[in-house]
Amino acid sequence: QAVASSIKGYVFGEPKDATRTKAFIDMLLLHEIEVYTVGNTMNAEGKTFEAGKTFYVPTEQDNYIMVRSVFEKAITYRDSSFYDASTWSLIHAYNLPYAELKAPLNKTNRIISMAATEPTVEKSNYAYLFEATDYNMHKAIYHLQKSGVIVQSAFRPFVATINQQQKSFGYGTIVLPVNQQRISVDSLYQLISAVSKTTGIKVFSINTGFSSGGIDMGSPYIRTLQKPEAAMIIGTGVAATEAGEIWHLLDQRLQMPISKIDILNLGRANFNRYNTLIMVGGNYALIDKTVSDKIKAWVQNGGTLITIKSGSDWAIRNGFTKEKLLPADSSKGIPVRQHFDNAVYIEGAKAMGGSIFKVDVDTTHPIGFGFTNKTVSWYRNGLTFLVPSSNPYSTVAQYTNDPLIGGYIHPTTLKKVKNSAAILVGAEGNGRVILFSDDPNFRGTWYGTNKIFLNALFYGGTLNVPGVTGEE
Repeated sequence: QAVASSIKGYVFGEPKDATRTKAFIDMLLLHEIEVYTVGNTMNAEGKTFEAGKTFYVPTEQDNYIMVRSVFEKAITYRDSSFYDASTWSLIHAYNLPYAELKAPLNKTNRIISMAATEPTVEKSNYAYLFEATDYNMHKAIYHLQKSGVIVQSAFRPFVATINQQQKSFGYGTIVLPVNQQRISVDSLYQLISAVSKTTGIKVFSINTGFSSGGIDMGSPYIRTLQKPEAAMIIGTGVAATEAGEIWHLLDQRLQMPISKIDILNLGRANFNRYNTLIMVGGNYALIDKTVSDKIKAWVQNGGTLITIKSGSDWAIRNGFTKEKLLPADSSKGIPVRQHFDNAVYIEGAKAMGGSIFKVDVDTTHPIGFGFTNKTVSWYRNGLTFLVPSSNPYSTVAQYTNDPLIGGYIHPTTLKKVKNSAAILVGAEGNGRVILFSDDPNFRGTWYGTNKIFLNALFYGGTLNVPGVTGEE
C-alpha cells in the first residue's frame, strides 16, 4: 500500500516549540514509527521547514497504516453513526506545521529517542526573558510563582539586544525583573536556572530596560501575572472525563494542584480562596439560584469563570454574561413524519461524534499568546454553538467559513459551526467569564488547544474587555 501511494513521506516541526514537537515524536516512537532528522532547510506545500528543527516520516515502513492515520487529511464516510470520534489525525492534535511529500527524502539520521534539552542561563542583574511559544511555558510560570517569584508578561512585542545581537520577542513574552523580587539576586538566578533545566525552556538575560524596538521594560504593557488559585466543580451531573482531563493536565504536566468542589457542597464553599473557577460540560441543574447568585457575585468582585461546552450554556442561560447561544433551527408548518427505524440514522447523523475544524485565533489576545500561526486545529464533539460577540474585541477565536479539516459532520450541523465563536470573553463587573464552545483538553491528547486553556487559566486575572466608543 505504501509503494502504491502517491505520498512518500511527511515532514513536520515547530521551530519555536521544542516541547510540543518532542511530545509528538515520543508518541511516534512509542508506536514504533520510523522518524528521521532533516539536515537542510526545505520548502514543501508553500511552507518553510528549518534545518535541525524538521523531522521526516517515510510512508514506506512496516507501520504504514499507523503513519497514514497519524497524518491523514479529510476523509469521507458512507455511514454517519460513530461509536466515538470520526477522525484521529494526530498531527492536528499537536497543531504542528507539516507537509506531504511526493518524493522520498534520504533516510540518514534515524531518531531512536528524544533527549530533553537542558539550556544554560547567563546571570543578569536586570531581567530575564523567555518566549511564550513553548508548551512548557505555563509549567515554568507556575513553578516560579510557587517559589515566590514575581512573573510579568509583555502584552506588546519588542526587540532586545541579546549577546550584542537583536532578537524579536512576541506577544506574551515572560519578563522576570531582578530588582522587584522579594528574594535575592542569587536565589532568583538559581531558581530560574533550575526551572529552565526542568522545562527545557531557553531563558535570555538582558542588562537594560531599553528596547531596540517596540515597548521598553518600564512600559505599562509589562503586566504582572496572578498566580492561579483554581477550583473546579465536580460531582453529580458533571462530565467526569472532562474534569479528569483538566486534573490530569495540571497535575501531571504542570505539577499544579487544583481544588475539586463537589456540586452538592457549593453552598458551603468559600470562593474567596480562589481567583478562578472552572465548569466543564455537564448538567448543572443541581445549582440553585442562591448558589448561582453566590458565584455571580464572586465573578463581579474580580473572579474568573472558565466554562466549557454545556458549562458555557449554563453560564449564558443564567445571566453570567450578555453573550448568546446560537438558537436551534425552528421548523415551520406541519412536521414531516419519519419511520421510527430511521431515527438512529437521521438524528445520529446530526450528532457531533468528533471531528477536527479550523479555528482563527487572535494571537494578540492573551488567550492566544504564544501561537505562531493564527489558524489552529480544534477538536469538537459537542453541540454548544456560540454567537460571535457584538463587542469586536470579545471573540478571541472563531471557526472559519470553511472549517472542516477531517471527520464526519452533517450539513445542517456544519452550517452552525461555520463562523461561530470558539472562545468568548465577557466582562462582568470586576471579573470576567471565558466561554469555550468545546473541550480544548480532549483526552489529554490535544496539546495544540490545551495551551489555549492554560492561557485562559494563567492570564484570566489580567483580562479586560475593551469598550466600544458610542456604546453603553
